Amino acid sequence: QRLMRNWLFVSATFLLIHCGGSQQPQQPQPAPNRADDLSELEAGLAEDSSNSGWIQLRSEHTVDITVRRAKHFIEDQDLKVMGSVNHMRNARSVKQKLLPTYLILFGSPKPGTLLMQESRSIGIDLPMKLLIYQAEDEGVWIVYNDPKFLARRHGIAENHAVIKAMTQAIATIVESTAAAISED
Repeated sequence: QRLMRNWLFVSATFLLIHCGGSQQPQQPQPAPNRADDLSELEAGLAEDSSNSGWIQLRSEHTVDITVRRAKHFIEDQDLKVMGSVNHMRNARSVKQKLLPTYLILFGSPKPGTLLMQESRSIGIDLPMKLLIYQAEDEGVWIVYNDPKFLARRHGIAENHAVIKAMTQAIATIVESTAAAISED
């Protein structure tokens, strides 16, 4: 279990510090000097995730409420929450400070297996993940990998039925999670 937590920490850290921008996303870029700086995410990757492969949406809720809502909407899509990482708690365990930052891993073995039968390397990006964090300005953001970007990265057709379903499911999850609660 310790090995799994370490792997998840390394994976999430890699996601946060590698901003992409490369024409060849398979090759990692050098890490920026400030590994904990999320300013590029906050600067608006939601408008253009084509280089990074990330999509983000601002949540109308606190991190805790956003995490609870995300888990609820994941299950509504008949997907399973496979794990989570509370990066703020982990930072505290080593006497470091970090604003609330939470990673949720989720998916389903059947479609994931179909994708890995097409390209085994996509296993590095599965299960799907949502990163939910509080920014310096106290705004809360949900960030995820664009399934179409992952398809290109691993040589899978963007119009593959599973990629289409993943794209729709994660968009529904994130939009529902981030939305304000109606007073109707």
